[in-house]
This record gives sequence, structure tokens and C-alpha cells, in this order.
Amino acid sequence: MIQKLAWASFFERLDAVFFVAPLDCFDEWSDDNENELKHSMDLWGGVVRNEMLGSTPLVIIHNRIALLQGKLEAGTRVVDHVVSFKDRPNDVETVIQCRPRSLQPI
Repeated sequence: MIQKLAWASFFERLDAVFFVAPLDCFDEWSDDNENELKHSMDLWGGVVRNEMLGSTPLVIIHNRIALLQGKLEAGTRVVDHVVSFKDRPNDVETVIQCRPRSLQPI
């Protein structure tokens, strides 16, 4: 609760929040064994659900598209790491179009 109060004054003066999330991290895991894509999407979800940001425009920017493309062209399949990707085409456009909620790691 103290941390929330410490940031409250900053939230009152925001014009917008820009959240940058990499798309190439679907097959990467943190030291604490958390999927990096899930971590990014959980952070984004926390921003979206934050009541202090209720009237603030929120923008998610997906970056590292070229790295995603390289992984896909090398044969890495998203579905092998994100079971909810199901039988979608394994291409950049499809990954970009997936809603964050639909990308749940295995």
C-alpha cells in the first residue's frame, strides 16, 4: 500500500502511458522460471487494471519484431512454447495480431 501511495502523485499528472513489450521472448525464461512473454503480459495487465490510470490513455508498443521474425524463420514454433497459440500460422503478422490474453505460455 505504501508503494501505491508513493506513486499516486505521478499518476495524477500523466498524459499517457506507453508500454513497450517485446514479442520475441515467447521462448525465453527468467531466472525464477517465469516465461518472459507471460511476465510482460502480466505487467501490461497490471497497468490496464490500475484504477489510478482509469482515464489515462494506454498504448502498448510491441518491439523486437526483427528478432521475432528471425526466430520464426529459423524454425522456432510459437505453439511449442505458448500452447494457446494452437494451430495459428507461425508468422510475424499472426503473432502481432494475437491478443495478449490469448498468449499463455505452456
